[in-house]
Amino acid sequence: GLLANLEYLKRSPSGLKAVRADVESAIKSVESMIGDILDYSREVALETQPTELAPLLEATLKGSVKRHEGLDISLRYEFKHSKKPLLDRERIIRVLANIIENGIEAISVIGQKKSGVIEVLTRDVTCGDKEFIELTLANDGPAFREEDIPKLFESFFTSGKDKGTGIGLASVQKIVLLHGGTITARNR
Repeated sequence: GLLANLEYLKRSPSGLKAVRADVESAIKSVESMIGDILDYSREVALETQPTELAPLLEATLKGSVKRHEGLDISLRYEFKHSKKPLLDRERIIRVLANIIENGIEAISVIGQKKSGVIEVLTRDVTCGDKEFIELTLANDGPAFREEDIPKLFESFFTSGKDKGTGIGLASVQKIVLLHGGTITARNR
């Protein structure tokens, strides 16, 4: 482990730099998990403001892909929305990262592929007298088992991967609902 190699790392700047990146990535992952658990388990007060969605999506996508350096993940965007939604920026970043990470894991862990595609599509939608932005996140990993789809947003449900708390998508759903939105999952 890391501690056993501490003496070697002190003498190896390049090794230390690589380990630092791994540690920072692991810390971000743990912080995100803790945030999901806290958001799921307590009352959440959103702090929203009008937010440019496209740069937020791009930055989150690129950050997630960067954490999976051994994979060849192509990103496809089609932004057709025209409004700035009211968002709690930090929470929406976690929502997006969570869904994108699940997509990457579908490709690499469940699908056992070294390359894949993540698609992001947006468009303006009107429901009654309210305006929304429809955001579609898709991947070319294997399909969901049909019987799992109704359970995806339940707490502690997980399928096809070794790690994970089963809180991620339950927390995602809670944050989306608090923003006045809805979330669904389906196969193509």
